[in-house]
Amino acid sequence: HDGHCDWGLNCFQRDGTTAVPGCSGDGLPDKDYCYVPQAGELVYAGDDLEPQTNFPLGECEGDCDSDGQCDEGLVCFQRS
Repeated sequence: HDGHCDWGLNCFQRDGTTAVPGCSGDGLPDKDYCYVPQAGELVYAGDDLEPQTNFPLGECEGDCDSDGQCDEGLVCFQRS
């Protein structure tokens, strides 16, 4: 669950000791780990303008509620 990780990190859910992107070692079997997402991956960077330092949001970052919360030239894509 990405909400368990620091802002800007994603949760890598795995089976056994599947390698975690950007990390070394095996870790504990069947445990999930936070990692730095690669360019183009969706990132939960903040919500309701918190933390303020993460706004405006960049490409593939969420959670936005309006275009004004996104970097210049980006629009907020809202799913229903």
